Amino acid sequence: MNRRTRTPTPKGSDAEQVVESHDGVLTFRLARSHSGVYVERVQRRGAGTLAHSAVFFTREDFASFCDTDELRFEYQLAYIQLRKTFEELFDAVVGSTTPHPARHRH
Repeated sequence: MNRRTRTPTPKGSDAEQVVESHDGVLTFRLARSHSGVYVERVQRRGAGTLAHSAVFFTREDFASFCDTDELRFEYQLAYIQLRKTFEELFDAVVGSTTPHPARHRH
């Protein structure tokens, strides 16, 4: 089973959300930013760790990020939770279902 936890943060800051695979190999940390959603992806590989992060300004850019990750097949439940968590945070940032046109990049 995948775990979804909420990490306490200081009052006045955006709450960080964490989505983790059942085996702890894959972890995502998400947080609202002033104009999008910050996502950090951490993959534990043997003795090492691979991490990268980005701020997503549109739903489409985030969907593309998810769709290109090969681990989405191995960790389907984690990716379902990741998308749900992103949607919740994104809705809080933009307050609507439409992407921010000034932030859309290709």
